[in-house]
Amino acid sequence: MSTQINEVNTDAIRQCINKALQVGREYQSELTGYIHHHHKMDKNSRETIPVYENLLFAYALLRSRVVDNVQEAKSIISKILKFQTPNGHFPLYLHDYPEALYSNLAIRILPIYHGIIKNFYHVIGDELRTEIDKSCQLLLNYIEAETPEELPYHLQILRAAIYISLGDSRLKAIGEHTLEGIEKSSPQRSWMVPREMGDMIVGLQMIYPSLNDSPWKPFWEHLQQTWWKGQFIGPPLREHWYETASEGTLYHHFMDYFAKEESPPSRNHSISYLQNALIRPSQDAFLPLLNNLDEEGMLGDQSYTIKRTGNHALALLSCKGEQKREDGLHAMRLFWGEGLSLVIPRGKYDIDYQIEGEELKLYFTLPKTIDLDNHRHCREIAVYGSRQAPAQFRVEGSEANTFRMGEQITLKSGNQQLELKFELADGEGRFYGHYMRGNRPAQQKAGGEDHGFVAYDDMILLRTIERASSCQVKLSLKLTTT
Repeated sequence: MSTQINEVNTDAIRQCINKALQVGREYQSELTGYIHHHHKMDKNSRETIPVYENLLFAYALLRSRVVDNVQEAKSIISKILKFQTPNGHFPLYLHDYPEALYSNLAIRILPIYHGIIKNFYHVIGDELRTEIDKSCQLLLNYIEAETPEELPYHLQILRAAIYISLGDSRLKAIGEHTLEGIEKSSPQRSWMVPREMGDMIVGLQMIYPSLNDSPWKPFWEHLQQTWWKGQFIGPPLREHWYETASEGTLYHHFMDYFAKEESPPSRNHSISYLQNALIRPSQDAFLPLLNNLDEEGMLGDQSYTIKRTGNHALALLSCKGEQKREDGLHAMRLFWGEGLSLVIPRGKYDIDYQIEGEELKLYFTLPKTIDLDNHRHCREIAVYGSRQAPAQFRVEGSEANTFRMGEQITLKSGNQQLELKFELADGEGRFYGHYMRGNRPAQQKAGGEDHGFVAYDDMILLRTIERASSCQVKLSLKLTTT
């Protein structure tokens, strides 16, 4: 029978740890005792043993403060430490040893060590404590010697926090200098990418008991203002979807903790919940959003807009067709109706937007060349809407599944109605519209070995029949409440 070690966790933190343990058990092999998972395959992949996820699981076991779990955690950690390479790094998967090619893994492991060193040195025993101290120093040496000085913004913050929290006086000074020099007063590109925001919060929590009462208060306010009904509502620069909601990341689990909310059911079995072990107790909590949000800004050479009211949230991003294609990049995302989303993924066209009163106008400047014999290339513009509660689709007031340029399209969900109209803004061309099932390109669960193709979205598709090389299409959208 398990014995409970003195429990100091709050109820909210306990729920976070319990969720990490629940998901960890789902991925744990009864034969090996390890978490088995591959980052590019689905949950059914049982062949590979990742280092990071197993250390997270061990840390969650420690944080449960149950004696049997603590003993299990010590065993997992002790075995994983044997796979540290002579230069101080770890392989991504145990079978890769002695190769260790993913340099950022070291930066992500050390926050786990920090939590163990800070809170559990009194329970893990002298032998394991000595092994972790040695491993920690090897990882710090590796990071200083092998990671580039110019890391991405979010990893700069995480590395600086590691230096401040775990380094000697020299590394601590480097970390403090780095953190002081990082722009923190206005939104940066990493502030719009959930995975990167998760890394930022982990690092900042290592240093500051409260983000709201720290030099990073503008970032804290950004977190609160851009979290709405369980979703990030800022420009979707790199956002993937899993079934009917955005794919779960550590950022989403942090937000659930700060907002005291529950995640959508589609995230229930996400291995990202193992990262709940990194969520630290905090007095920070989101307050009710009493005012609308209307924010405009620039991310490099791209303009963006965020609008939020009581019943919808809109994010817009100008995109150029020749820009580097980023995975999960969207030009528009609208949350509306009864938990629905409407997105326009970035395509080969340039896209810009105007907001005139209550109407949004999107301008698609199509590429000069098109292969009309390729049916995929003819699908030049597509709008995707989630179908967990399908909106009623009408063309000029009647049920239909096709439409022509200039015809009024309406989508209705609950007491909200969305009006759409495609028109030729410049040049010449003939187009035909279709309404059908499909999946947004960012959908991560569209099929698999155990089931056939599943459509989680409806698609409003504009197909090119013929057009001039210079051609621009306008899409007008208006959301009303009935």
